[in-house]
Amino acid sequence: MTIPSDEDKLIEALKAHKALKQWTMQKLQADGIDCTETYGNDPRGDIRLREKGKIQEVQNLLADVNTQFNQDSHPQTLSILEVNEPHIEIKTRYIYGNEVEKIIEKQTVIGLVSASSISKTGKQKLSASGIVCTENVPKSEFMQEE
Repeated sequence: MTIPSDEDKLIEALKAHKALKQWTMQKLQADGIDCTETYGNDPRGDIRLREKGKIQEVQNLLADVNTQFNQDSHPQTLSILEVNEPHIEIKTRYIYGNEVEKIIEKQTVIGLVSASSISKTGKQKLSASGIVCTENVPKSEFMQEE
């Protein structure tokens, strides 16, 4: 058995991020949501919604997907956000502390989709900021077998 190099781990993380972003966009587009991926490590988020009038619809969809993968999750309180350029943030690892604060500070993120979990405090802070969380999306949902 070969121990993966640091570069192998980074490549795998980037592949997972890309696949989760594409999976999320497919879900949105299947529901008639016009969206596009962002480029150049856009600080506003990974997926941009082209119609800000669809924020509540997108948040409802993300909340439903969260319930699908987290049977014990509590219903998320959806708040109407006034965001000029709504975005969705994609993460593939555990989210807590400073990372939660950075997402909130963007003031463009309306939803967070993660292949891992989000700390309890993080979920509370994100929810209080009007950001809907979808966590624990199984890799089998968005990663192709190699």
